[in-house]
Amino acid sequence: GSMADSSSTTPPVEAPESAAVPSEAAAAAPQAEAPTAAPPEKNDGDAAAPAAAGPTTTPPVAQQATPPAGPAATAPSVAPPQWVKPRKDAKSAPAAVPPSLVNVHPIVVFSILDHFVRRQETQERVIGTLLGSRDPATGEVDVTNAFAVPHTEKDGEVAVGQTTNKTMYGLLSRINPRERIVGWYATTLGPDGVACNDSSTLIHDFYLQECDDPVHLVVDTTMSTERGVRLTALK
Repeated sequence: GSMADSSSTTPPVEAPESAAVPSEAAAAAPQAEAPTAAPPEKNDGDAAAPAAAGPTTTPPVAQQATPPAGPAATAPSVAPPQWVKPRKDAKSAPAAVPPSLVNVHPIVVFSILDHFVRRQETQERVIGTLLGSRDPATGEVDVTNAFAVPHTEKDGEVAVGQTTNKTMYGLLSRINPRERIVGWYATTLGPDGVACNDSSTLIHDFYLQECDDPVHLVVDTTMSTERGVRLTALK
């Protein structure tokens, strides 16, 4: 018999698929944006970033107006002590009075001693004004306050700060209107503790014009007794 021709057929080789082309819908879809790093926070202490290059302008500086020239301010002047002249009807030096008629508060003694400690080196003693009240029935004097008065003693003459005395009394009378001038004080003279001299008469005569029957309180600053500070009331 005849042999049938066998024909061999080669299977078709499939071509490789090409890359997929996105469709129009996929192309139109929005793409996700890459996350953007946040700028670092700026601290108060960090230096400011340099500005972009470009022309810089300097703001105008405001000029202060110059005040018109005028007289220079001067400090208030203090009135110097005024000399006290003796009067023809002036009394003699004050005499001692019974201690029971004059009551002195401790704050007054402290004020007088403080005045003495702070005195100028050229001053031998200090004086001042006594404030308080007086009982018209018994004549008893209650000394509750005091203030310093500048004075100068030279060649038997005395200058007393009359303006200072008037100003201080006016200010203190506003604080306590019940306190009146009742006399004056002075510290002792020299190492022996002398209570009065010729100048004391002139000063006492000045306080006779400030109040009736003034009390002169002498504070012994020599500390010569064991009892400490000794007070003597003169009138």
